[in-house]
Amino acid sequence: MTIEEARAELAPRGAIRVGINLGNAALARSNPDRGGLEGLSVDIANAVGEKLGVPVEFVTYASAGKVYEAADRDEWDMCFLAIEASRKEKLQFSRSYFTIEATCLVPAASPLVDAHAIDIPDVRIVAASGSAYELFLSGCLEHATVIRTANPGEAFTLFSTQELEALAGIRPTLEGIARANDAYRVLTGSFLVIDQGVAVRRGNVAAAEVIQDVLSERFGHDGDASTVGSSRSV
Repeated sequence: MTIEEARAELAPRGAIRVGINLGNAALARSNPDRGGLEGLSVDIANAVGEKLGVPVEFVTYASAGKVYEAADRDEWDMCFLAIEASRKEKLQFSRSYFTIEATCLVPAASPLVDAHAIDIPDVRIVAASGSAYELFLSGCLEHATVIRTANPGEAFTLFSTQELEALAGIRPTLEGIARANDAYRVLTGSFLVIDQGVAVRRGNVAAAEVIQDVLSERFGHDGDASTVGSSRSV
């Protein structure tokens, strides 16, 4: 692997186009005061650009599902997504660089208590389509119903206006909602621990190696900013 090979794979147009999911504020978010983006994923992307000596251009999406769909339209050269087996048909992932718990937000008076015990008849759980937690719930729930929306923002709107039983999402986002509104609370526990990775198209071996080098330089030998493990129920 050479830097030149990685540059050819990641920046064939002269800049690295980076797909960013703004539905996961724990890793990337807009900063109006600075007129751009900030967060761990943004920092990693900039570090890759610096290592290759090329500029970085961010392409933003409202949800993880939209980032993944854009792979077929050649809208980005690298992206940040949860490491999911179904996505590996098209993408090559780095090791996990961060893990996030997935759980549920419920009305304060809800009888639901623990995220391990949500697969109950008549429980409707709204989730952003194509997200790691939606894919997991859709594949394992036998009694509860998953209602899908285009992005996390629409999921919360539907949950709050239609008085649904639960909103699935990542813990940092849901806890932020609960802190701002005492009409809601977050369930204890998590139904999934999600590994976040940096992805490139399959076959871009040099690009994948450079990205892993950047993660190792930033976070140590394993290249992880938090506890590592595959996406799993807990």
